[in-house]
Amino acid sequence: MDENHVGTLIERIYSSAFEQNGWDRLAQNLRVEFGASQIATVAYSWADETVQFGYATADPSCAGRYLDYYHKCELILPIYRDNVTRLSCLPVFSTDLLIERDAHFNSEMYQDFLKDYDMSMPLVGMLEISDDKFAHFIVHRPFGRDCFNSEERELLAALTPHLHRGLRIYREMEGLRAKAGAFEDALDAHGAATF
Repeated sequence: MDENHVGTLIERIYSSAFEQNGWDRLAQNLRVEFGASQIATVAYSWADETVQFGYATADPSCAGRYLDYYHKCELILPIYRDNVTRLSCLPVFSTDLLIERDAHFNSEMYQDFLKDYDMSMPLVGMLEISDDKFAHFIVHRPFGRDCFNSEERELLAALTPHLHRGLRIYREMEGLRAKAGAFEDALDAHGAATF
């Protein structure tokens, strides 16, 4: 693994964290880097069974469909919840470590959703997992393509802690941008001079 190249990718993660729509640009870049059909990021809360953050490089309908329905039929979510200790030791894994390929490919999630976006054979970088939430970064290849090799797994493992921190920064910056936008709207509504 080329350390200079990894360093450049790490720099890109942190610079993207501060940019509006930076996570999208980063994911599109890493999609090319990994020869992936799609990149997805999901943060999920066990407590209220909600998706806190959902993103995919596919067209916007993908995230909407996932958030509206398909997260409810994911086979992998209960497996994550029941294996917190085991998964916290694995920064990177293929989902066939947790679920049989046939079960995955025959599931409603794959047949009615993932297949539409060429999302198959996922390699997962576990960004965070605990008793109350998880976040992961998933690199997908289409069905029939080569599996991820050891060098690609090592690269994702090297990037995973930085992706974790980068996502946290990005989400905090999103919140700050939203507050700044609300403040600007309030000024516009009441007039800067009156304020």
